[in-house]
Amino acid sequence: GEPMMVKHLPTLLERLDSTVMIRFNTNGTIYNPKLEKLLQRFDVVNMAISIDAIGKRAEYIRYGSDWNTVEANFNRYKEFCRVSITPTVSVLNEPYMNEVHEWAKQNEVDVHLNYLENPAYLNVKNAKDPKHIKTFKETITQLDSFRHINIKEYLPEVAEAYGIN
Repeated sequence: GEPMMVKHLPTLLERLDSTVMIRFNTNGTIYNPKLEKLLQRFDVVNMAISIDAIGKRAEYIRYGSDWNTVEANFNRYKEFCRVSITPTVSVLNEPYMNEVHEWAKQNEVDVHLNYLENPAYLNVKNAKDPKHIKTFKETITQLDSFRHINIKEYLPEVAEAYGIN
């Protein structure tokens, strides 16, 4: 889960020696000033932020997130942590990975790719499998309907590749 939501994280951090190397994987949606003070006492804090896409594409892929918040939190963490980004590559964001790499370069951070395995219909290895294409189209259409959004407005190349109108 999201480590910045763990209720007892401050207590744990208070108990650790400052020489312990800290590493978090976070989606970047939550920033807690109390944790900032606690983390600043450690010699090394690595913050890997799961940024799967940039701007509104990120908001579609991680539905419910706000890009401006994620970017602001990214910049806050950069002030006192070693920050990297860790996109999870799927059929949703693979066509846009150059944008992610360019954004990382502009922000002077490393990119460490994770490749999504499941659900199988989002795995890039299955992008041309008719069974997974069918599942992708059905699932995205259903989710978009529920969320009152349309993939074409966020990921037009993906919508076109999958024949989603």
